[in-house]
Amino acid sequence: MNRATMTIGEFGSIGRQGLARRRRAKRSWRRILCWSTAAALAVAGLALLGYWLLTAPTFAIKRVESGSFRFTATEQVDAALTEFLGANIWSLSSGEIARRLGVLPWVRDVRVNRRLPDTIVVDFREWRPLFAVAPPAGAAAGNTGFVLLDDGRVVAFPAHLTMPGLPVLVGLELTVAAPGVWRLPPATTEAVLHAIHAIEDSGLEAAHPVDFLLAGPDGFTIVLQDGGSRLRIGNEDYVARIQRYLMVQDRVPTAIDVDLRFQDRISFPSRATATTTTGRAAGGERPVETTMTDMTTRSSHESR
Repeated sequence: MNRATMTIGEFGSIGRQGLARRRRAKRSWRRILCWSTAAALAVAGLALLGYWLLTAPTFAIKRVESGSFRFTATEQVDAALTEFLGANIWSLSSGEIARRLGVLPWVRDVRVNRRLPDTIVVDFREWRPLFAVAPPAGAAAGNTGFVLLDDGRVVAFPAHLTMPGLPVLVGLELTVAAPGVWRLPPATTEAVLHAIHAIEDSGLEAAHPVDFLLAGPDGFTIVLQDGGSRLRIGNEDYVARIQRYLMVQDRVPTAIDVDLRFQDRISFPSRATATTTTGRAAGGERPVETTMTDMTTRSSHESR
């Protein structure tokens, strides 16, 4: 019995048609050479472009602009930025500029933009003075005053500005952080800043300007300007306690000690009762103690 066989490149038994051989693709050395040359030229071109960008006088910084600022002295900003004149705009690091300005006590953060071909624009935010502070031990004489900043540092208020009428923080011993810079005690920094922000957030100063914030072993006490009322807010829940006082302020006598440290309760001496410096009622009488419910109910009856 005959069997049909087929050999590649020969005629097959089916239709007697020849099968073409598959040719191997020949490498085009000319094409490879062309692509290699083009790649080398592109790399060389990029290298030349980079060299030109980094060395051409066109991109040497000729102008440094800064945004508006208040507390930092102009001379300090000029001294910090002048050294970058002539530097290449592409190779100059934004972080380098931020570090140079960051050593100034009032500079909070820095943003740098490039304006081609030869200008950089530097904007920075400044720290905000929160409270005035008594001159620290070892401070140089002749300063206009010292202020507490948002980050817990205490610095001299700028000599080119008039010291604002800020409330005064009293009762804390400062530590030296750097020449001309002091800090609040680390253990109390967070609590002090929270108490100050609570005074701002609660709206207390809109109703009663604050004279002092006293720090003591029992927490914080706010001394108001209108007659010297003292609000004892303790060590926690500052906003809630201040707002509790504001809700019933018209029912509370002035120039007295008001204890807000107990939940939903306000304690203060009656109008007819004089108080000693310790806050205890004279003559053996106890201070008036009332709940928020009593106070608001009493107020609604009188309004009728």
